[in-house]
Amino acid sequence: MPKLPTTPVTKLAQGLRQGYSVRHMHLRTIRTTLHRLATIVSFSVLVTFSSGLNPARVFADTCPKGMDEYTCNALYGPWEKYDPFESNDACASVAEGSLVGKDAQEQGWNYFKQKGLSDITTAAIWGNLMHESTFNPQIMQIGGTSKNPYDADPLGYGLAQWTPGSKIITNAASNNITGPIYELLTQLNLIWAQLNGIAPTGRKDVLSGLKEQTTLADAVSYFQVRFESGANYAPRYKQAQYAMETYAGVTTSGDTTVTSSSCGSGGAANCATAVGNAKILCQAKVYDPISYVWGGGHSGAADWHEKCPTIGPSCGADCSGLINIVIYDLTGKELNGVVGTFYHDKTNWKQVPVNEAQPGDLIIPTLEHVEIVDHVVGSSIYSFGAHTSKWPQTEQVGLGKYPYKMSEIFAVMRWVGQPLN
Repeated sequence: MPKLPTTPVTKLAQGLRQGYSVRHMHLRTIRTTLHRLATIVSFSVLVTFSSGLNPARVFADTCPKGMDEYTCNALYGPWEKYDPFESNDACASVAEGSLVGKDAQEQGWNYFKQKGLSDITTAAIWGNLMHESTFNPQIMQIGGTSKNPYDADPLGYGLAQWTPGSKIITNAASNNITGPIYELLTQLNLIWAQLNGIAPTGRKDVLSGLKEQTTLADAVSYFQVRFESGANYAPRYKQAQYAMETYAGVTTSGDTTVTSSSCGSGGAANCATAVGNAKILCQAKVYDPISYVWGGGHSGAADWHEKCPTIGPSCGADCSGLINIVIYDLTGKELNGVVGTFYHDKTNWKQVPVNEAQPGDLIIPTLEHVEIVDHVVGSSIYSFGAHTSKWPQTEQVGLGKYPYKMSEIFAVMRWVGQPLN
């Protein structure tokens, strides 16, 4: 074997191999060695970055001291803040329904008219919602706007000022409403569901009684009391009058149209009727209440269930551990895998093109993090998963705050193992 050149690095290795204590070695040699090692590592990272490759890890100096690698990746990894104005994609939401109009106010009017409501009924709803929120789905009663309803607690949030703000999330879930909770179409769908079901006030089938009102004044009051339980009748009625004068009998504008029909198969799964791999997403959502715990779900899913018989915040899993638990629930198979093993496991997973991602597929932004596809909008993939312990507990496991861009995804994997129960 050729003799290695004598360098500070080899001196350090030789000293350790011969059993010398580091403290007995020349401090200058150690300093020089560490400096050269740091230079080599920095150069390697620079080459990787400048050559257009995605480094496997985020840079360590972006993470708080002591944060584990997986949590750091989830927190600082390939998340990109969602900008609703970044494109003109007609699939701006995958929520069921359609929006037509040049602005949110006109879209709100047209939404209820498309449901077959009269001008009086539509104006009554419109006037109340205009008073509550000016049709801004992200508005908070405490002031300002946010895409996170929890920021509004304990006061109101959104079109109907659901109170506390986080109530909108549980209301949407109980009514099987899908789509980003901070978007106009999602909240209009929730209002429609609550008009036909149970209103925020607890009253049932408010819409039937609302349709029976023959004057605008009575209709505004009926909605205010039975759906909103809010105060200040006069400004609500004034807004309803404005709607009648502005929109009643006017042909709808086609400046902006949003429909779910053009979104293809990328819409979020309906868990009441889920089939195929969409069951993976739906089963994962059972664990929305748990916390993010690094290493959780890697000691065997059966063991995890034994230790956590009741699903709640005291239970925990990390990103790949959640996948292990879900697959065990659906197949009885113990994967005990991590992101890398999912990617290389050709028996149970098949890599598919990113633009073919469907609900229930796995998205792997790097080989250190994995989530489950919830729905796809244009080039954005919304996901469900175990994110990070640094977020509030209610957000640690669940829908991601922001979508991934398809260009950020390293791989999409589809389950091809044994049939799902």
